[in-house]
Amino acid sequence: MPDTADSALGDRLNMAFKGTVATHGRARGLVVATGRATELGKVAKLLDQEDRTTPLQRRLAAFGKRLALLVIGIRVVIFVAGIWRGEPALLMALTAISLAVAAIPEALPAVVSVLLALGARRMVAMHALVRRLPSVETLGSVTTICSDKTGTLTQNKMHAELAWASDQTWVPGESPPAPVLRQALRAAALCNDARQNSEASAKETWQGDPTETALVMAAQFGGEDKAALDAEWPRLKELPFDSERKRMTTLHHSAAGFVGYTKGSPESVLAAATLLDDNFATIVAAVHEGRRIYDNIRKFVRYAMTGNSVEIWTLFLAPMLFLPIPLLPIHILWVNLVTDGLPGLALAAEPAERGVMQRPPRAPNEGLFANGMWQHILGIGLLIAGLCLGVQAWALATLPTGRPWCSPC
Repeated sequence: MPDTADSALGDRLNMAFKGTVATHGRARGLVVATGRATELGKVAKLLDQEDRTTPLQRRLAAFGKRLALLVIGIRVVIFVAGIWRGEPALLMALTAISLAVAAIPEALPAVVSVLLALGARRMVAMHALVRRLPSVETLGSVTTICSDKTGTLTQNKMHAELAWASDQTWVPGESPPAPVLRQALRAAALCNDARQNSEASAKETWQGDPTETALVMAAQFGGEDKAALDAEWPRLKELPFDSERKRMTTLHHSAAGFVGYTKGSPESVLAAATLLDDNFATIVAAVHEGRRIYDNIRKFVRYAMTGNSVEIWTLFLAPMLFLPIPLLPIHILWVNLVTDGLPGLALAAEPAERGVMQRPPRAPNEGLFANGMWQHILGIGLLIAGLCLGVQAWALATLPTGRPWCSPC
């Protein structure tokens, strides 16, 4: 049967694709592609190009870029202000470099690694085994958990009893679902191979896997029509459900962009974890641990950056108030050495805050300094710097004339 390269895969009736299983009969074929050139290979290539970075990795990367730009600006300002005051150029250069080193929380990578490792160990004790270490925190970023509980009823068919997403529930047939629930229903309809029954005499509207037909009908009750969705979001690629992956993945495209949906068992879908049991409490405990880890990372960043802002404010404001440089390079490095590492490791063992699971899921695009953290860093830093400069001014007024304010020894 003739076909062309532009034909849809389903229309190429004279082709047997990689992964096809022959149930009976015999035939001869000509191999036209192998490996990554096959249709399954193209799917694998598409998945290889996917950005697999976690929300925490993206937040830390953005934090590093902004901090680098800020440090460069601070170095220039401190150096120029010192030269304007008549300080030696070499001293100001060393001070600017030391301040730049102090402004960077070099203990952050170690603290994050320790936090994730300890979190992974705690999760194993709760029967949640995580394959990739960064995925430990990712569980705390979960916004929606889709878990179905269906069964065979007296009508000998399945149907969805309840939809739950972001602490909102909806029963099929009731009032229209909330937007977040409609998103979940849209995913259930698009990542689905159920087909509408074309026979007028058929008793069932949909035909296919009982679970998939139940999901399609639930989506239809919620205002998400599968036929309209398939037209608006045509399927580009798919990874069918199998016993090894325990999930199905589809990739769609529309004018709004690309989107991928995955449907399957909770242990195969949630953040690349392999849960050691099917108890829903295990998922909840893993999300709780992920939120605790992210909170502790924020605590360390707030603590370290507040201390660094004190040094920056002190060195920046001293020339403006006609005070000598209060900190020499060796002082800056010593303070940074003794105040960053060990306290940071102590914060890694902090227990979870009260009500951590009563908070709504944080937005995927929420920054590391959200919820007023950068205002806290600047405000508290300015307060402590003011106290330091006040002590310096008092000491200068009370010290005997001729004694130096500070020395490098």
